[in-house]
Amino acid sequence: MDRATLPAHRDRWVVEATPAASRLDRLTADEQALYQDLVTDRLGERIRLEQGRIAWNWAAERLPC
Repeated sequence: MDRATLPAHRDRWVVEATPAASRLDRLTADEQALYQDLVTDRLGERIRLEQGRIAWNWAAERLPC
């Protein structure tokens, strides 16, 4: 997920009851930075945005052609 997607879907955030902090080696540097912000609660306490909650039209407009 990129940093623009998260705030664009604030109304779809959930609070994760049991947060996990996994090692994710295949993220880009920007994705890794956002992941660290999420797991350390820098953006809010235990917030998460599941991929399935992202608006389809938002994602489709950003897919490479």
